[in-house]
Amino acid sequence: MNESKYSKQDVTLLRELTILAINLYSSKYNNGAISNLYVQSELANFSRIYYFYFIKDCKTEEEKLKVMTQQFLENCAKSIVEHYQIIASYRHKASSSSMNQFSELSFALETTITMMINVIEPLSTKNPSQTLMPDLFLKLFMQAIGVLKMLNYDLSTEAYSTWRTLHEAECVVKLLVEGGSELQTTYKKHILYSNVYRRIYQENDNTKKVFADLKAEMAEHGLKSKDMKKFIEYGWLYSCKTFDSSNPLYKLNFRDGLQKAAGLEEYNTSYEVASEITHSSPIFFYSNASLLGDISIVNLSDTIIRSINYFDTYVTNLGIANNDFNLIKSVYVHNLIKHSQIKEESFYTKYKDFIFEETEEGDLTISDEIKPILNTDHI
Repeated sequence: MNESKYSKQDVTLLRELTILAINLYSSKYNNGAISNLYVQSELANFSRIYYFYFIKDCKTEEEKLKVMTQQFLENCAKSIVEHYQIIASYRHKASSSSMNQFSELSFALETTITMMINVIEPLSTKNPSQTLMPDLFLKLFMQAIGVLKMLNYDLSTEAYSTWRTLHEAECVVKLLVEGGSELQTTYKKHILYSNVYRRIYQENDNTKKVFADLKAEMAEHGLKSKDMKKFIEYGWLYSCKTFDSSNPLYKLNFRDGLQKAAGLEEYNTSYEVASEITHSSPIFFYSNASLLGDISIVNLSDTIIRSINYFDTYVTNLGIANNDFNLIKSVYVHNLIKHSQIKEESFYTKYKDFIFEETEEGDLTISDEIKPILNTDHI
């Protein structure tokens, strides 16, 4: 049955089911009244799901009446209310154990990220040949708002694994800002290599030339055909001043290449744990959600503050003036730094004896032993 075509009988029966569900919910959970239109709307959605399922095989109006008797409508309303209460309870539980979206830090993150998106969006065309850096910045901050929303909904593990991608994006953006137009041009060339490699473009003389150039560049660096995929993804690092290709410790990968060149190795352990979660290792199933949530909040705050500095460098180098961005730098970042420092101090105090070790310089760093600690005591 096409649900977009309501008969008068459908309207009458569906309305009766909805009213029964609303009245039952209000008498059972809301002292006899529901003033919240949102709750009424959700109960109405439930009623539509039930109604159209149970009359799906009815050919006539008479058949609908035989199915949707008064007793059956009352039973449906009872089931709707019970199931809606399960959802409402789950939402309450999630909101009470998550990062409160009305907390000062969450609000500081949301306002800062959203304002950054508002500033960057007009500059982006999602065409790397024209607006590479605005495109990358926009995607970075969009990813950040996703991490925040996961934290607001008690999806700590998911937020932590998504932060992994955000961290990768930060490393790319940091290097491209520092490397300027020359490195950005090289990066765009590797985007072209990737598109040709994945056959996004139909094969022609131009794509054949691109493949020839790709193989010639690989040969210059002593790479073989088996190295093509990693060269396409990370080969642009050869043009990066902080990537020492003569040093065997530098490789065409993330940890020993992109992250090392970006100078963000302090996140090695966090990234490794996030990678294991992403690939559904036992840590994914038995991780300490509270710990991962706290790490994600601290990491997200740090990433946003640094990324705004990268954007500041980028627009300053281009001579772009923007009053909204100047306001973000002065007011919103100041507020974010204040609340993120409070969270970071609390985090280090809470987990000092749990996951940190002291360096020779006296600083605290995340211990490599964090991984097994993430598992529950039952394993």
